[in-house]
Formats: sequence, structure tokens, C-alpha cells
Amino acid sequence: MNALPLNAFGDMESFALNVARAELEELRKFSHHGNMANYIRHPATVSLLRRYVANLPEPAQGLYRYSAGDVLVVVTLKSPQRGAEAQQVSEQDVVVHVVTVL
Repeated sequence: MNALPLNAFGDMESFALNVARAELEELRKFSHHGNMANYIRHPATVSLLRRYVANLPEPAQGLYRYSAGDVLVVVTLKSPQRGAEAQQVSEQDVVVHVVTVL
């Protein structure tokens, strides 16, 4: 969610996003959620997330389209480096937010 592509909101007349900081440990509750998609393609980040979300699906090929009521977990690197892909990611390297589409 480094950028907010407004076209991803499709035909929604208006929307609001509630963004709250979270801890990786809180992601364990999503392991029991049946309707889950993964849009993270960075292998090192996916590996880290699998420690917390046992049934994390393989990355989706399409682009995410926002819908009212969706809950997203956004994981970003604290210090991304342009042109370089991190080979290993630890808990200390990421920031987690839970975003609810209203």
C-alpha cells in the first residue's frame, strides 16, 4: 500500500479506510479465516508470513480490487531499498497494518 491506486476502488461512489498498526503475532487469527487471498510476491516476506499464517495461499496473479467490508493486512519493509531485493526478512524489518474498507 505504498501507493493508493484509486482505480482499485472500481465503482465505489465513496469509501473510507480505517488503518491500524498491528503486530505480526496478531496475524495468527487470520489462519482460521477461510476467505483469504495473498498479494505479496516477495519470497522472503512470504516466508516470514508463513510462520504466522499457516494456510497463507500462494500469491494471486491479479490485482486487488477494494470492496466495502474487506480487511487487508498490509506488510511493508521498514527500509525498502530501491533496485535491491531483500533475500531475508525478519520480524524487525517489517511494519504491519490492518486496513478495513468502509
